[in-house]
Amino acid sequence: MSAATGTTATTDSNARRAARPASRVDAAQLPATLCLAGLTVATVVSLCRVFADWGYLRDMLIVALGTHAVAAALRLARANLLIALPTLLLAIIGLLSAVYYGDTLNGPLPGSRTFELMRIDLRLVIEQFPTAIAPVPSIGNYAVAAAAAVALCAALSDTFAFRALGHLEAVVPAGVVFIFTAALGTDRHRVAVSAVWIAMALLTVAVLRFRQTSEEATWMGGRRMRLAAAVPAVMVTFGLTAVVAATVAPRLPGAGEKALIDTRNRQGSVTEVLSPLVDLGAQMRNRGNLEAFTVESSDGAHYWRTYASSDFDGRTWVPVEEDLFEMGDRSDSVLLPGSRTQQSFRILALSGHTVPAAYRPVAVSPSDVLWTEGTQMLVLPDVNLERGDRIAVESIVPRPSVDMLRAATVANAPAGNLDLPGGLPQIARDAAVEATQGATTPYDKALALQNWFRDNFTYDLDVQYGNSYDATDAFLRGRSGFCQHFAGTFGVMARYLGLPTRMAVGYTPGDLRADGLYHVYGRHGHAWPEVWFDGIGWVAFEPTPGRGSPDSVDYTGVAPAQFAGSVDGGNGTPQT
Repeated sequence: MSAATGTTATTDSNARRAARPASRVDAAQLPATLCLAGLTVATVVSLCRVFADWGYLRDMLIVALGTHAVAAALRLARANLLIALPTLLLAIIGLLSAVYYGDTLNGPLPGSRTFELMRIDLRLVIEQFPTAIAPVPSIGNYAVAAAAAVALCAALSDTFAFRALGHLEAVVPAGVVFIFTAALGTDRHRVAVSAVWIAMALLTVAVLRFRQTSEEATWMGGRRMRLAAAVPAVMVTFGLTAVVAATVAPRLPGAGEKALIDTRNRQGSVTEVLSPLVDLGAQMRNRGNLEAFTVESSDGAHYWRTYASSDFDGRTWVPVEEDLFEMGDRSDSVLLPGSRTQQSFRILALSGHTVPAAYRPVAVSPSDVLWTEGTQMLVLPDVNLERGDRIAVESIVPRPSVDMLRAATVANAPAGNLDLPGGLPQIARDAAVEATQGATTPYDKALALQNWFRDNFTYDLDVQYGNSYDATDAFLRGRSGFCQHFAGTFGVMARYLGLPTRMAVGYTPGDLRADGLYHVYGRHGHAWPEVWFDGIGWVAFEPTPGRGSPDSVDYTGVAPAQFAGSVDGGNGTPQT
């Protein structure tokens, strides 16, 4: 009888325990849920170190906290893991769509255009990440990617905390984002955001650990402590942690130093490499204070051209394989009369193998600088340029007239300069036709396309596009960017119209000082398109607002201009 009584008592006790926990567990989940959400908020705030301003904050918080709300609702509904995880993923997609692509929704649901734009933005981030440098723009593709990452972290944290009964594991997803930010971010609010994040992480672990113990378990030295009674202790612990973090963090080794991985600009003697295959915006934004070289020019300012490519593969303008020749005197290769100019370059922080020169170079010294016939580049093949190198270049700058260009055809362009891989976005096709409506000659089409960009787009150095078809789509939608986007998009749209084009890269003239030299910095980096005309050769156009070559004023109508901060578009009228 006693054994039966004992069994019955045990069963009743278990039944009571099974009946009790629901309300208590739900009550205990609320503080833990709030702590996890607070940790996510701290993680979002810490991203201020990789974004240029706070413009990202509101939208990202909506997505992150919305994810926590959906996760909590699924737990209250007692949805099992196989239902909860797919539902969370769908909720994240829905939140991203509503917040960042609201104008593409079909009612409350994302449509095909929503997914297409989301795919483009995420793919652009993947393409640009190897060359992007913090801080990046606070709106656009990087904000979308960061919001998606934070939302996934929120979903994983909730799953680890409440479905896998983890406590340290629950802070790992947010910790990955925080460490990533610390490694690649700027110095902005470093100590403050670190102190808040660390304090919030410790508080979250403490609350989760308490929740996962039984009522009788020892917690912070006390027995049978209920959660309500533990709240003051938790708050005291949180406060002490924050004070300690704020006091100790500034004194930790490296707290006042640069980021762990310093990708930002600093003035100094660092040798700078200009590659047309990386984001020119990174050079102008983050290495703009590096003086690349000085130029003494016999007849004033020019664009200093270093590189050209006619090979577009749908993702970028890639280098062309060419033979190298000793330059000698190539004056006879210039098809038009032009002004002869002597330039003396002194290399400071420019490296690589390509030598700047006014277009077109016809002679160079020293003789170990070689020449490519097709792209008209000067190349130092065996060694890199080094600080202190001096190079003398003679150029003949062609001066085609408007009448000459208007009469020229484009049928005999060098091979490959009309090639376009499949997949050109429809928006680019439509824009090319719209921009050149009414233009009848190749020159008039090129001029109309140039002025369409200058009239309808704005210059924005913070935009992080490349030159892929996805980037072209994003650029034409956003209608803002810098030289790389204007030149590359002009190139593909011009090819669609039947105009042979290539992309040139180099520098605008630089700052003329009292010493008579042009001082050229990273911020003067530039890219522009060139169009082929039979009997004339390659001719530069200038679609980038706020930029203008001194050598093309007569036929582009664009006055000389270069970096001057934030600039707006401006049209030009050719001089006839």
